[in-house]
Amino acid sequence: MKPNDYSFNYSPKEVYRTSVINNIIVDTQKRTKKPSGTGYAVINYLPETHTIILENNCLYNNAGGNYINANSTTDIYADPLFADQKKHDYHLKSKAGRWDGSGWVNDIISSPCIDAGYPSSDYSNEPQPNGNRINIGPDGNTWSASKSESRLSAPIFPAESFINNIIRIHAPVYDPFDGEKNIFLT
Repeated sequence: MKPNDYSFNYSPKEVYRTSVINNIIVDTQKRTKKPSGTGYAVINYLPETHTIILENNCLYNNAGGNYINANSTTDIYADPLFADQKKHDYHLKSKAGRWDGSGWVNDIISSPCIDAGYPSSDYSNEPQPNGNRINIGPDGNTWSASKSESRLSAPIFPAESFINNIIRIHAPVYDPFDGEKNIFLT
């Protein structure tokens, strides 16, 4: 029993932060009972005391929308192109190769989640070529992560480039901090 002039306050006195990084959130559905306000990818029910920080996630086809009381400037909103979602194969499609459970297969299209993860996340366990950046999703930084398409193009040498055995090679290279850059080797 509490005194009449005393109240209890159980709210936290500090702000809590939750980070959601390198995830794929798709096909969330509204509840069948009391569906109002449901079906979102991410909902922060305690915005006064909790902050949700979203970095480099993929959100797609969420019935209610993507966020309530949360937002991101680095998430992507596209079909992640799973190998076979109906059969629970969530490997990302890749022209360069994806693991199918017994070997590497090449697809005719590549997922936008390949090389789209948080720039500071470790990618060292991903097979080569790996684009020097983690893939978004459950296979990011694992041996079974889908492979990246080669960023190097085959140079075309005009005849005058062979004079005096000097060859000039142009190659676009991906820098995870500044995007694609062109380099010239002579």
